[in-house]
Order: sequence, then C-alpha cells, then structure tokens
Amino acid sequence: MFYYSHIGVTIRQYDAETMTSVSLIKNTGFFKKQLPQYNYAISIIVLAVIYTLAARLGSSFATAVGNITLFWPASGIALAALIIFGHRLWPGILIGAFIGDMLTTGNIIASIGMSIGSTTSALLGALLLSKLMGKENPLSRTINLYKFFVIALTSPILAAIIGTTMLITTGVVDESNFNSIALTWWLGDTAGIFVFTPLIISWQRNIQPPLSHNPKYFEVALFNVLLILISFLPFISSLPVQVVGYPLAFISFPFCIWAAYRYCLKQVTVTILIIMVVAIYGTITEQGPFHRETLSESLFQLQTFMIVIVVTTLSLASAVFERQRFEFQLLEQKKKAEELTLAKSQFMSNMSHELRTPLNAIIGFSHILEKDHSSLNKQQLEFLGYISDAGNHLLHLVNDLLDIEQSDAHKLNIQLTQIDLNNAISESIHFIEYMAKERNISIQHIEQNNSELFVLADKIRLRQVLINLLSNAAKYNHENGNITITCSKHNSSYVHIAITDTGDGIEEQDIKRIFEPFNRAKIEGSRIEGSGIGLTVARKLVELMDGTISVKSEIGKGSTFTIILPS
Repeated sequence: MFYYSHIGVTIRQYDAETMTSVSLIKNTGFFKKQLPQYNYAISIIVLAVIYTLAARLGSSFATAVGNITLFWPASGIALAALIIFGHRLWPGILIGAFIGDMLTTGNIIASIGMSIGSTTSALLGALLLSKLMGKENPLSRTINLYKFFVIALTSPILAAIIGTTMLITTGVVDESNFNSIALTWWLGDTAGIFVFTPLIISWQRNIQPPLSHNPKYFEVALFNVLLILISFLPFISSLPVQVVGYPLAFISFPFCIWAAYRYCLKQVTVTILIIMVVAIYGTITEQGPFHRETLSESLFQLQTFMIVIVVTTLSLASAVFERQRFEFQLLEQKKKAEELTLAKSQFMSNMSHELRTPLNAIIGFSHILEKDHSSLNKQQLEFLGYISDAGNHLLHLVNDLLDIEQSDAHKLNIQLTQIDLNNAISESIHFIEYMAKERNISIQHIEQNNSELFVLADKIRLRQVLINLLSNAAKYNHENGNITITCSKHNSSYVHIAITDTGDGIEEQDIKRIFEPFNRAKIEGSRIEGSGIGLTVARKLVELMDGTISVKSEIGKGSTFTIILPS
C-alpha cells in the first residue's frame, strides 16, 4: 500500500500482495511520482503561497534587529515539501521566500539573496536526508530520526550565513550585528524544522505501530481536550503564584509520553503541535514561564522548550515503534515456526505409520524364519540375522525420531512416579549384557551404602535413557574395558547417576555438539553403528523429567555421563 499526496488530495492505492503485516512495517518510505506539467506549476504556486503565509507568521516573532525571528515555520514547511513531493518543487520555496523577505525588508537585492539562501538550505537538507535514508521515512526508525535531527541542526547554517551577509551587504543591518543575527536566524530555522517537518511528514505518511490498537475517537478527543487545558495552565496570569522561572510548562510532558506509547505518530505530532501553539501564544502575550524582559530572550526560552519537547517525544515514539516492530517480527517468526512444527509433526506421524508397517512385516517374518530354520543353511541363517538386526535398528531409529518430534511439540506423555533406581538400572543392564560380553566388557554397578534410591521419573523413559547411555558406553569402549555405574544422593533432593566408560574419550570441542541431532562428532564414518540422535533423545527425555544430563571426558581415559533427577 502507498500514499501519494498532491495539493491536499490523497490518493490511496492498494496492492493485494503488499497488504500484509510485514509490508506495513517495511513500507515506510516515500514514493515520489513525476507530476504532470500543469500540476507541477500549480504545486509551485501553492507551495509559494503557503511559504509566504508561514513567513508572515514567523515575522510576527521578529526581533528589532533586522526583523530576524527565533521561530521560522517556513523552514520546516519547505523541507517537508521537498521530502514528500521531490526536489523539483524548489522554485516554490524560492518564490515564497522572496515574497516573504520583500514584505519584511523591502529590499529587492537582499530579498533575492536571502531567498536563494533559504532555498539552498532546504535543498541541502532534503538531499542529505535522501542520501542517508533513501526512500525511508525519516521518522520510521530511531537512527533515521537522529540523522534528521543532525540535518535539522546543520542545514540552516547555510541560510543563516547567506541571509545575514546579504542584510549587511545591502545595508539593512549593521556589520557589528552579524553574529547575533546569524545565530538568531539559525535558531529560528532549526526550531521551524524541528516542529513542522515531522508534523507534515507524519500526516502525509502516518506510521502506525504494528501492535498498537486503534483508539476510539472519544478517547483521542478527551486526550486532546485535557492536553489543551493542562498546556494553558502555566500561562494563566491569574495564578496565585509567580510562574516565571518555574518549569510549569513541562506539566504537559506526561501527555507526550502517553501519546508516544499509545498512539500513532500522527497523534504524537498533534500533541507536540498543541503544546507548541499554546506555549507560543502564552509567550507572545507576555504570560507564562518563558516571558522575559525582551522578546528575543522570551523566544530563546520558548525555543529551548520546543526543541526539548520535540526531540524527547519523537525519540520515545520512534523507540516504541521499533520495539513493537521487533515484537511483531518475533510473533510472525513464532507463527511460522509453529506452522513448520505442525507440518513436521504431521510428516513424522505419517512417516512413522508408513515405515512401521513394512518394518513390522520384515521383522515378524524374520522371527518366523528364525524359529523354523530347518530348511535354511548356515549362510542363509546369517543373512537372516542381518535382516532382523537391520530391521530392528531402523525401527529404533524411527521411534527415536518420533520421540524427538513429540518432545518438540510437547506431545510426549511423561508420567512421573517414584521409581526404585537400582531396579531400573539392573533391568537396563540386562538389555546390553550380550553386547558387553561380546567385547569382554565388565559392568559394575556401585550402590550407595547398599541403600534403596528412589527417583521421580517416568519408568519407561528412564529405562530408555539408561539403555541408550549404557549401549553407547559399550559400543564406544575398548575391548576388555569397563563400565561403571555409580548412584548417589545429593542434598536429599536430587539423585546423581554417573555412567563411566574406558573408551577413547571425547574432545573438548565435540562435547558441546554431541547432544545435537545427527551429530556423532568424530565417530562419523567409523564402523560403529549409530544414528546420532540417541543422545538428543536422552537429553530431551531427561529434561522432560525435570532433570539434567551432562558429560565429562578425558582423551584416552574415557567419558562420564551424569544424569541428575529429583528424588
């Protein structure tokens, strides 16, 4: 979706493909169209008229020396026009600035030079913003906002120098006033840009935080009414205390914070505008905390207040928008992840069914043939054993993959009960005894004080974890090696189960990766069979039982896997 504004008419074009939540976040730039020739001429005229009226408004705040003002709304309007409609509208600024300066100074030469300075300054600011941000909205991100602030402070320097030089050259002001006039000029243009450029940009291209709600009209109206009343309070002359010197104007600041957190950027700039209008009105009527003996002193106090309000409020609003944008992106990523997890779950479920059916048939017929092997010779029986072992291995692999999927999807059913640990270990040892005897590996189970140890765990899943770790200790052990199982109770709340082997050990850089799926460290490619997911399943199961699993290893001496479970 994009907006294109032209002379008060807003054309909205919707694209079905871009009307998505993500595009609403990314699409914060400006889209400048080539104006038709007749529209281009009208645009220049309208901009010149608006600039002239703004210049007359700014002249009402002029000081005695050179009719220079500390608040120049025209500079903000000029920069906003070039940002929104393109640099081709610079003639409108030039014409409007010339007319406004002529009405103020009455000097043609000085007015020509001053209008050139104002136009060049606006063009410089627009070009710098375009160079630094491209098509991005200057208010869309905090980094862009501060780039805008820097440009708002620097680009008016050119207009101040050129304009002051022309006033002195043409004899409108005395040369001794160069510094004060140039400083006042720069401050006035800066104040105009800080206040009016964000206001116009936000109304041309509003930024709506992706997670913000749409407040009701009554809420917004009540907010604005209360803001006006509170903003006028420091400028009421009938107050019982003298307000000069007291920072009562900042009592409206909570409204700025509220607008930044709750509303879109358009309402934020409206909040700033209301506060600025009330402050300006109170100051020029010689009321409120900014009133001083001279107009220039009063305007300087007012301008300082304006810049503090604008910078703070816009910075807060931009930071809130960025935070909500990141939160929205995280929610979108979470949604996609959940969809992928669901798709994976469905795939794993279907795969499990499709694979288990033929596997069960293969394993079943293998067992039938093994029982009635009278018609088979020795080699055929050996091949039959290979078929049965391969089928069982593949079935275990399918079951492990399904366990991983179910644990990720929080579908794995865990029933925590008090289990006699010594019995669970003895039953698990029985499953790997044959494997250990084939390699002449001894298994030693050390019980603490021969006392009974109970853990809070799922009986089936605990046995699955123990069998996995014990089978690994047998597979990766040396011939004639040892497996030691030690159980001990710590702090009367947890039981430690340590399974130690006398294998080659695991290198330090591989320890962090062995619990990752399909990661067998440096065992990959060896003759030792394995899928690389057994430890992944073991860790997930232990964690589901509110426990932890860790490993310590020493090269050449072996490894110790420790399970900690609540007792």
